[in-house]
Amino acid sequence: MRPLESLLTGLAGVCSSGALRVGGSGVVYLLEGKVTYMESAETPGIEELLTGGGRVSPADVDRAVTRREGGEPLFGEGLLSRDELAEQLRRAVLDAALVLFGTDAARPTFQPSERHWLGPHWHFEVDELIAECVRRSTRLDEVWPSDELDAAPVVPVSRLPGDRVTLSARQWEVLVHADGTATPLQLARRLDTTAYTVLLAVRELAAADLLVKPRRAPALPKRVPAPSGTEMRHEPVDLSLLRRLRSALEDL
Repeated sequence: MRPLESLLTGLAGVCSSGALRVGGSGVVYLLEGKVTYMESAETPGIEELLTGGGRVSPADVDRAVTRREGGEPLFGEGLLSRDELAEQLRRAVLDAALVLFGTDAARPTFQPSERHWLGPHWHFEVDELIAECVRRSTRLDEVWPSDELDAAPVVPVSRLPGDRVTLSARQWEVLVHADGTATPLQLARRLDTTAYTVLLAVRELAAADLLVKPRRAPALPKRVPAPSGTEMRHEPVDLSLLRRLRSALEDL
């Protein structure tokens, strides 16, 4: 179990209430040992998810945040139902958990009694949240056993590996919107979908050889020390050979 998971398990065991701040990257809100909300700087928060569909305006959310009455102002005005809010909360929490559990952040700090403005509309048992994140991480690794593409720009290959390919709707959407600069998490924001959905599509595309994989720098050869008492000789460098070698590397 990773450090953040162990700490949350301990806080749940003593029914803690408050906010666990994970460096500058995220916050976990607990009420009597249950996770009511979780946010990461890298994934869309509940405010962004609520306004993404257009039914709830930023002004509506700002008013609800200021009044700190949970979702009551949103329900009272008929902007969304409790079930819709619960689903958006679930999306935000699971995405944030997947990212935060996979990072080695600075020592978290716990602030007792602090709560999120929405309150306890939805909650996770800590062990259930950890188990779901393990399930999702395992699924990602089954598709493509490396996280090298999770934080890298999504770059489609310039040529198909065969005569034809079959894509799901999500895979096609990711390829269409991939501009060579956006990471999977940034694409998730553009597509108004979950980070996990896009991460899974990206790994599926990688497994199908439809994405350019990041190049890893080759390890430098170890320098062999010269025998004691010998003099190192430097042979003249063939500049034309170096130019041809550089040109060949640029064409790869």
